[in-house]
Amino acid sequence: MKSSIKTTMVDRVKYSVIFWGITIIAGVYFIPAVILAYLNPFWFRDSAMFGLQRQVRAMSKWRGLQIKPIIDKYLAFQILKNS
Repeated sequence: MKSSIKTTMVDRVKYSVIFWGITIIAGVYFIPAVILAYLNPFWFRDSAMFGLQRQVRAMSKWRGLQIKPIIDKYLAFQILKNS
């Protein structure tokens, strides 16, 4: 019983570290970039915002792929438990 609790806690910590680590590192780039794109008085303001949106979506997908094995493991346990 103790080993399963320990494993669960390790996975929670690993998930949190990966999720928030990537989010904070990406935020260091994206927050100033969004501010600059928003304050941009030139004609390419909209294209800069759309480009940043694409980059944020790509980063979000990549972050999801990094944490997917942890999530999938517990979803599989839930499916097996409910069947």
